[in-house]
Amino acid sequence: MTKRKEKKPKRKVAWCEEDEAHRQALINCADEYAKALQELLSIPGTSVIKDVQYGLCLLNQQHKAETWPDRFEPKYNLSVEESPLKESLSAAKKMLEFSDLTTILHHELNYNRYWAINETSKILSKAIGEEYDDTLIQIVDY
Repeated sequence: MTKRKEKKPKRKVAWCEEDEAHRQALINCADEYAKALQELLSIPGTSVIKDVQYGLCLLNQQHKAETWPDRFEPKYNLSVEESPLKESLSAAKKMLEFSDLTTILHHELNYNRYWAINETSKILSKAIGEEYDDTLIQIVDY
């Protein structure tokens, strides 16, 4: 007796009406990220990539210390942040939230991974006022 492979449900490659609230959450998060970037850029001597990466690193260290307190000690008190660190952390938190929302698309809502990345990249590009690079769309066939 041979086992039949169960067919996996086909991954979605277009927005579904029932997921409109999630799409709107992505748009709102991208807009909030864009505002946080503008606040960061308004501070002389800041660099979006460098300062947001630094904020992400600090948040990651804090997360490790909270998740595994027996293995990692908190290195910084992020509750007393000052400029420009405050703005860096704000942008980094929005980027993490946006990333989490993108992950939900393909892990929980059954969207094609490449489609989800491209679609959320379009949303983010539009929010921060940059032209969208559709190179990945051209390379990947859904």
